[in-house]
Amino acid sequence: MDDFDKDPFAKQRAKNLYYPFASSDEWAYAAFLSNANISVSTIDQLLKLRLSEKMHLSFRTAKELRSRVEMLPKGPEWKAIPWRTEYPTKNSLTLYYRDPLECLQSLLSNPLVQDFIHFTPFRLWANSEKLMRIYTEWLSGDVAWNMQEQLPPGSTLLGTILSSDKTQLTAMTGNRSAYPLLISLADYRHGLSHEGKDPEIRGVLASRLFHAILDFILEPLKRTAEIGMMMNDPLGWRRFCYTPLVAYIQGKRSSVTTANYKDFGDPFRHPSRTAKTTIAMLSNLEKTTHPYDLATYIKSAKALGLNGVHRPFWRDWPLAEPSLFLTPEILHHWLKMFYDHLCKWCIEAVGGSGD
Repeated sequence: MDDFDKDPFAKQRAKNLYYPFASSDEWAYAAFLSNANISVSTIDQLLKLRLSEKMHLSFRTAKELRSRVEMLPKGPEWKAIPWRTEYPTKNSLTLYYRDPLECLQSLLSNPLVQDFIHFTPFRLWANSEKLMRIYTEWLSGDVAWNMQEQLPPGSTLLGTILSSDKTQLTAMTGNRSAYPLLISLADYRHGLSHEGKDPEIRGVLASRLFHAILDFILEPLKRTAEIGMMMNDPLGWRRFCYTPLVAYIQGKRSSVTTANYKDFGDPFRHPSRTAKTTIAMLSNLEKTTHPYDLATYIKSAKALGLNGVHRPFWRDWPLAEPSLFLTPEILHHWLKMFYDHLCKWCIEAVGGSGD
């Protein structure tokens, strides 16, 4: 509601809650037209019908409708900056982004989620004897409890969830690629429903670009995860919040890029690859090989099981641990692993009849 109170049209809304629309019915009609998957010309044709004219709407064209929609309180604004790469590219790159803290504040202060959000970790048991524990939302797990214990008393833990996947843009873009990054809160209840010639060098440069852009966009979240920030909840209370990265949902190949992991090259078990281990390996590698000596650096990184990214975006994000925030992909990691491998092995072991 603070956004409405600070809005330049707050006085008009004191008399008419639905301003710049004349009534709740007109607002509902405008919302339908704005959210419907129909073209501007179709909206113009609809508004020219006699039935629409009899409704005495305050807008007569799609352009007028749009101008009134833009008079409503705005959410986080989009920004655009040209992005300079380490090496020349055929086409210029433009980064479109929104401030992630503004996005989280918009999600957190939305009155519609006040019954679907938790602010403190909790433990849920099947019965009063506490013999069986039930895990639902992220805040019901031990990781949330461990993170909360490391924050100052009275702080609110805002678990940050990221999701991304490479998207090919074909319409009017020259078949370019984009990496949309989505952000959400783990505090929501689960019921609430969101170029070089060498291919290897080109892949490493693309991965470095990916991390550099995330490093830039997510800097406010990393800073807030370190020092905290006052934010409003759905009821208007001020909370001192921290924003650790608790989940990053993406495909297996993208997870490899994010974790800075290539492969170990053998079937033997290796020690756990933690954030601390990876950062230490990168630091030692940089002492002997410069990251921009690409061919040499990539070869040395590959020998250590690294993918060639020298500045992973999560390196300075407090409490960030790739082995924890990279979630399993159920289809490939569980279902296909079972049916394509384990099930066939078992059938082969018992004789192959399947009986």
